[in-house]
Amino acid sequence: MAVVEQLKLWTASVLQSRQHVPFGSPLWAYKITDSELEDLQTVLQRLFSTTNTNLLFNKHLSVLSRPLVLYIATWLQRKTKSRPTWEPVTDSICLDYNTSSRALILDCIRAGLKEFGIKIHHTQNYRYLDTLYCHGGFPRADLLGISHSHLMGYFEDVLNNYATFLHSLTVDEIAEGKLSSLPETLQQKSFSKLASSLISYLFELRDSFHLYETSDPLAFLDMKNPNWRNNLPFLVIDEEASRLINTLLKKTSKVVRRSQNPVRLKRYLRQNADEFNLFSEVHVNHTIHPEDLNKVLGVNSLPNFFELITITGDGHRSRAASFSYKTGAAPRWIVSEIVRPIVGLLAAGELKYQLYSDGELIGSNTYRHGESFDDRAPWIFDADEQKFNYLGQGSFRDRLASVLVVSDCEPAKCSPSSQVRLLGKVSFCERNVYKITGHVKIPSTFGHFHIRTDASQLNLDCVNVKGKKLVDVISDKPVYIGKPNLVIDESKPGAFLNKEEYFWVSTNGTRIPYFSNTVTSGTGAVVRVLEGEIVWVHECVYLHDEFLAELIHNGKGEFEVKFRGLENAHVGLVPGQSAILTAEPELIAGFKFCDIRLTDLLVDSVEFSISWSDAPDNTIRLRLPIALNAVSLLTKTGDVYRECDLGCLTADDLMDCTFKFQPDTFETRVKVDLLADDKVDMSVSQEMNLSASGTSKTLPARAVANLVRRLFRNGSTPEHVVRLSFFAKNEILENRIPLVYRFKYIPKIRGQFVYLPKTLLLIKHLDQLKLKLTPIWDLNRDTPDLEFLVEDGDFVKAKLPEIDEYGGWLLWGPGQTNFKPTLIEFDVPVVRKKIDNLGAFGQALKSALQCSQGITDFNEPLKQDSIQYAVKYLKQEGNKRTINFSLLDRILEKMENDIDHEGWSYLNDLIDLVEDIEPANFHVLKRLLSRPSCLTLMLLRDTSRFHKVWELADYLPFQWILIPISAWIKAIDKVKRKNASSLELIKKTAPNIYAEVERGLFRDLTAKGLYFNTLVDIALVNFTPSKKIWADTKDPRGSSSIGNKFLIAKSKLFERHQHKLMSISQSKKRDLELIECLDRCWPVSSLPSDLRGFFRAMGAIEQSEVVKRAYKLTIELPVKVAFYNLDVFLQPLPPREFHALSFSLSQLQQFDREWLQEAMSLATGAAYSAFCNSEFTVVG
Repeated sequence: MAVVEQLKLWTASVLQSRQHVPFGSPLWAYKITDSELEDLQTVLQRLFSTTNTNLLFNKHLSVLSRPLVLYIATWLQRKTKSRPTWEPVTDSICLDYNTSSRALILDCIRAGLKEFGIKIHHTQNYRYLDTLYCHGGFPRADLLGISHSHLMGYFEDVLNNYATFLHSLTVDEIAEGKLSSLPETLQQKSFSKLASSLISYLFELRDSFHLYETSDPLAFLDMKNPNWRNNLPFLVIDEEASRLINTLLKKTSKVVRRSQNPVRLKRYLRQNADEFNLFSEVHVNHTIHPEDLNKVLGVNSLPNFFELITITGDGHRSRAASFSYKTGAAPRWIVSEIVRPIVGLLAAGELKYQLYSDGELIGSNTYRHGESFDDRAPWIFDADEQKFNYLGQGSFRDRLASVLVVSDCEPAKCSPSSQVRLLGKVSFCERNVYKITGHVKIPSTFGHFHIRTDASQLNLDCVNVKGKKLVDVISDKPVYIGKPNLVIDESKPGAFLNKEEYFWVSTNGTRIPYFSNTVTSGTGAVVRVLEGEIVWVHECVYLHDEFLAELIHNGKGEFEVKFRGLENAHVGLVPGQSAILTAEPELIAGFKFCDIRLTDLLVDSVEFSISWSDAPDNTIRLRLPIALNAVSLLTKTGDVYRECDLGCLTADDLMDCTFKFQPDTFETRVKVDLLADDKVDMSVSQEMNLSASGTSKTLPARAVANLVRRLFRNGSTPEHVVRLSFFAKNEILENRIPLVYRFKYIPKIRGQFVYLPKTLLLIKHLDQLKLKLTPIWDLNRDTPDLEFLVEDGDFVKAKLPEIDEYGGWLLWGPGQTNFKPTLIEFDVPVVRKKIDNLGAFGQALKSALQCSQGITDFNEPLKQDSIQYAVKYLKQEGNKRTINFSLLDRILEKMENDIDHEGWSYLNDLIDLVEDIEPANFHVLKRLLSRPSCLTLMLLRDTSRFHKVWELADYLPFQWILIPISAWIKAIDKVKRKNASSLELIKKTAPNIYAEVERGLFRDLTAKGLYFNTLVDIALVNFTPSKKIWADTKDPRGSSSIGNKFLIAKSKLFERHQHKLMSISQSKKRDLELIECLDRCWPVSSLPSDLRGFFRAMGAIEQSEVVKRAYKLTIELPVKVAFYNLDVFLQPLPPREFHALSFSLSQLQQFDREWLQEAMSLATGAAYSAFCNSEFTVVG
């Protein structure tokens, strides 16, 4: 029959175009369009009006079942205005619904639902029509407001409850729980799934497009993302969308979604044939409730802007997210997330985070589930996903079909029904991946780990180990003095510590109840055994309560070592060290004394072996650090930092290091010098407090690392190095701390080979060092990785590939921020250059030579007016090795006047590589610093790259707050022109939101602080100038004047810092030179009277030179910079002083970002008002 064939074609076409819909999905997920429904109706009408019903259902049931189910479900959603019944829908396709046909229709529907993987809803009996009604989606009549059924009320009830749901509930759980408010026939999961999917999508739209900031979310959404309807979970028409979004988005805009884990770490396996690799990713919600963020980060008071930095086991740091706080009726954190997967061995290591605000560390910890994978325990992953998500390690129970287990030995079956199947191996270690079903066990030093997929999860309370740790020791596991306490996490209701579940397991495998009196000192582990299975392990070293170890330097490499708490112990040196015992250990008055002599004065530790007479198998090895200098730098493991082992010292290394001091002082002055060719280019000094740690004083190196970073940022070349000096009581302290470099690995190019200095760290991670050579004009080109060879000598080397495309090629490594990118010039050989003045004889010789070598003249494929061409041929020329930037400057000048110039594509490629290649390695990016209009346009033209461009200030010597407002106005105007057509449409169709949409184009900029808000308002002509900058404070209206706001802000600044301002930004000498230059180039006397009010006499404080300098650096500096940016001061500073000013501003920003932004905002508003109130021409 022809009609049956048409029905087959319709079904095949629809299902072919919906292959992405998973089996078992609700029918609304197929999104049948109105035209498809009409076509299907026509076919079914012809079929049922011309053919016997019994014959059709008996002969063509398999053809009818799926299209009939889709038709009835969709028709009910589109056409029903009240309680659904059979007759209207069957009449619409000429199908007579009666006693004889009912059974046939139900059989057909049963078959169709089964083919879609859908169960029929059941109450007292099976509800066929109600099942189809619920699977159609929300009734169109409800969406259009024609009717209001139980279903729309249910949806709104779910949404309202979501606004206040507790942390323990998800939107899915709320939607499912609220089904009970519906009639029994409609209590179906297809509705709860639709409600939760739609709510989740609405929140995704709200967060992605900041719809909570607009009064007309639908108009704003249509402008920003016209195709948003395509991703709705079910099909809607425009009228439906208008009512739905306007009603529901206004509700969601008031809701700040609550989440237990708004910052979370996701670990998963990814399979490639029989090889698996491990990935770790940090995910952050787009908007976060303040309470949720404080809880997950463990910080009670957060600044209004900060950044989240991820740190891997090798010390590599990467920005994971930026947070901006929004006040208002519903305060929230707005997040800009940067997802960067961590792969392989590093993904299995400990993953930490640090929180920074303007360069200052405000918090740090390990990510939840970011602990290092235990080498002795199996790792468990979900087996049912394309990404096999991490579930845990050690023993595991859950009711799952199967799990993946990563282990170094094959799991043993514990029951006949258990299944173990080898799937492959892990790429980064000697472990295999097994698919497990049922109950298996895996052996370990501490007993067997049990993995079960046929049992409910164990209710494991979190146990913390608390005890007195021995700090003056180097160990890969915690060392406790006295048996540590086990503390249960009482945040969970019913948490209870059952002492019978905990044991002490020594290294020989002996298991003793942990809370008994028979536990002795030694190396071992605290383990928890539950139902015969090991569920928790904590390895440690446990020493006697009275234990003490102290190294006393007697000079010339001789030490006296004093131990306490080792009366019945034997003490000796571990063989193979550069140290010897000069006498037998003696026990005197409860102390055991050992005399040792170093045979190598470069030794930084000595290791002792301790055992007990009553337990000879119980041996402890303790490694004590040795420091012969007044100041030493210790790694996170407690070892002295040595370049021969760890390579060049970098700022990233310092972040995890500690300075150890010998002198009897609790204060030190740190002097940090930026060196270029052994000459001091810039210096900064800072007083820092030490803390007692054991028998010495320590200083975390993070603060020094931040100073080093800011100096590097203000340096003009990647070749700069930093020297650290320490002073106590005005005397310099002896130290052998190495110079600090920007990069750990600095290559040397010799001929066709690249060489790297050989270190233990490099050899260990050499397989992870992936370097490539790519053309500087096309860094996205796919080129093979270089292969490094380890040979005899002091270097490892790799051969460079043969290059026949001449120009500058960059040697760099994706993700290798510790490697110094290096530009290698490949000149066009003379025999391939085009030379026009050779003459006939010369040309003949050249042609013959080319013919003999099979080569031709080199033809440059790049256009000579392109930025790629200009970059390719930037070369040092002449005796002074200067670079001719004329062609590049001409192109950049065109780009700053053309927002769509093709050169932006190349700069976008560079910006995308900022995390891999320091911008200081690109001349084109450094050249932008002399063209602020080009720099601001690059920042604003592409919102998707805004944060990456903003990060340039973290690497290059400039500050965004030092860019003239004229450059901002020019860039903002070009962005407005670029969006002119859509803005004009909004102005006509939704004039009430025009201003907020226009300002929304620069949302990322205004989120950076009050100053940037003010300059955007000025550029958009939204700023209202003040008639009076200063007003009488006795006048109630005077308190709102700019001048009085400035005085209030200054008063709050003094309160925040107990009247102590920033008295030094670099060194006393350099600060005074900067202040003198600013007073000379930007004199207060040249200002209008209204603006001079910001520099009123300080009165008695002028008697103090220190306070006067602090006032100049803290109070006056941001005001003068704001006036300079607005062309109130016209004289530019000399380059050296301008760099000093930039560094001082970065120091002030760290001192008090809020004051810097507020002072510059108010000063800018005052200067703009002064221009508007006078005969001066306003800039821009």
